[in-house]
Amino acid sequence: MILAAGMGTRMLPLTQHCPKPLLPVAGIPLLEHWLIKLERISAITQIIINAAYLSERIRAYIHARHNAVPIWVNVEPEPLETAGALRAVLPDLGQAPFLLINGDVFCNVPLSTWLKEASRRLQANAACEGVCMMVNNPSHHLSGDFCIVDEGLLTTKPEQHTECASYTFSGVSVLSPKLIRQYPQARKKFALREVFDWAMARRALYANYYAGYWIDVGTPERLGQLEQDVQANPYLLAHLNTETKNALKPMHKNMHKKMNKEP
Repeated sequence: MILAAGMGTRMLPLTQHCPKPLLPVAGIPLLEHWLIKLERISAITQIIINAAYLSERIRAYIHARHNAVPIWVNVEPEPLETAGALRAVLPDLGQAPFLLINGDVFCNVPLSTWLKEASRRLQANAACEGVCMMVNNPSHHLSGDFCIVDEGLLTTKPEQHTECASYTFSGVSVLSPKLIRQYPQARKKFALREVFDWAMARRALYANYYAGYWIDVGTPERLGQLEQDVQANPYLLAHLNTETKNALKPMHKNMHKKMNKEP
C-alpha cells in the first residue's frame, strides 16, 4: 500500500493543482518511481493507493498507465490519516504481512532484498508484528525519534540516554494486518505513530537499518535537492531503463500539461 492522500500544504504552490505524489522527479512522478520498483517484485500481487486531495488526478494517472499488477485507488471522502487509511482497506489487505510506503519519500533501497529480510524477521519471531526501515537522521531532524536495541527491537528515543544512537523512520515498513486490526483505540481517523507506540510498548515492533540514499520530499526545497541529487548520481535512477523511459514519455508529457491547469 502507498499512502498518497496528503494535501501537501508545505509544497504549495507546487501542489495547488497537482497532488504531491505526482510531482515530477527526473521528469517522472514521485509515485511512478515506486510503482516501477514494486511491479518488478514477484511477491507483490496487488497495489493499493489511498487518495483524498485531488484524488481524481491520481485515479486518472493510474488509469492511463500500463499496470503490470492490479492497482486500485481507494478514494477517501476526507483524509483518514495514516492508520485510518489502513483500517479502511483492511479487508483488502488480507491476512499476510504487507509492504507500506509513504508516497512522499524517495529511497534507493534494494527493495526486493529489504522486503525479504523484513519478511524473514517476521516469520522467525512470533512476537514481531512489524518491521520498519530506519535511516540516518536528515538535516531537518537531526535529533531523530527512535533507537534500535536488543538485536533489532525498535523503541522510542530515550530523552536522557545519549549513548543510544537515534534514527528516523523512513516511511517504509512491512506490517502484519493484526497490528491495525487489534489496536484497542482504532477509530475512523488516527495516526500510525500511535499504533507504533502501542506496538513498541509491547516489544512487537522491529527495525532494519538502511544506510543508503533516502529523502523526505516534503518541501519545494527538498524536491529541488532530490532533483539535483538524481542528476548528479545516475545510480539513483537505475530502475529507469531506456525502455521504461520511452514507454512513459507520451503519458507524462500529456500529464504535465494537465497538471498546470485547474481541475
